[in-house]
Amino acid sequence: SLDGWELKAGKLHKTFQFRDFVEAWGFMSRAALLAQAMDHHPEWFNVYRTVTVDLNTHDAGGKVTAKDIELANTVYSGVPSHYFGMEQIIEIGPMSGKSNVVFWLERKGLPADEVTVDRIFQKAKQSHRTLLDHEIMECIARDSRPTIASAD
Repeated sequence: SLDGWELKAGKLHKTFQFRDFVEAWGFMSRAALLAQAMDHHPEWFNVYRTVTVDLNTHDAGGKVTAKDIELANTVYSGVPSHYFGMEQIIEIGPMSGKSNVVFWLERKGLPADEVTVDRIFQKAKQSHRTLLDHEIMECIARDSRPTIASAD
C-alpha cells in the first residue's frame, strides 16, 4: 500500500514534513541515491522543512507505472520512522545481521551479550522465515535455565 500517497494531476503525490531544513535535505539525499539506483527520478520541490514529491513515468507518456509505485515505497521506507512519531520495527530472520539481533534485544530491554546474540543469530540463519517473538525468547530462556553441576 502507498501510505499517505495520493493521485494528483495524474501523478503519485506526497508532501513530507520534517523538523528542519537539514532533515529535509537529508531525506532528499537518501531519496536521490535510491532513485539513482533505480534509474527512476522524481519531480520534487523543497522549501525549508517541506519536501513535495511527484512521481510518474515519462517513458510511459506521463502515466503512473509500477516503477513509480516501487520508488514511492522505496522512498517512504527510507524516511526514519521517528520523523512521523513512529518507531522502527526490526525483525530477525535468515537475512538479518547480528546488529538486528542486538537492536531487537536492546529495544526489549534485554541483555545483548555475545552468547545470546550468537544463539539467536544462528537460529535465524537456520530458519527460512522471520522468527516469531516467542522463538527468540526461547533462545534467551536457555540462558536462564538452572544448570546442575556434576558430582565428579
